[in-house]
Amino acid sequence: MPDMLDLMAPARNFYFDAVSQIRMPSWTKGRVALVADANGGGLHRTTELTTIGDHRTAFVRYQDGLARLLHSKQDAAVGLGLAFEPKNRLELIAQNTEMRLMGLPKVADIVVEKNFHEAGELPPFPTTDSVS
Repeated sequence: MPDMLDLMAPARNFYFDAVSQIRMPSWTKGRVALVADANGGGLHRTTELTTIGDHRTAFVRYQDGLARLLHSKQDAAVGLGLAFEPKNRLELIAQNTEMRLMGLPKVADIVVEKNFHEAGELPPFPTTDSVS
């Protein structure tokens, strides 16, 4: 840390951030549940609760329905570690080169498809007809 602080003052530009990911065995405990991201999970959970009524059953169905998709997103993020956190000068050069190449036609499409291919889709929202 002292070396980093010494290098900060004369630096022309400086970027520092933490990269982390949390994986949890369950997204609920009792009547408390994590709020989903903007990816549709919150709507799915609300629909489950409204349709089923019992929070325990709804929470299990919610997690079972979204786990495969969300785990694939987490795995993709781990695979993109270089893009978020280059560990040395060579990786920084590779990161900067990749970012420049992303401006070329079709390159961004290829990179996004390769790195963000999802293992599933949001499950269909349950209806009162589909509740068993």
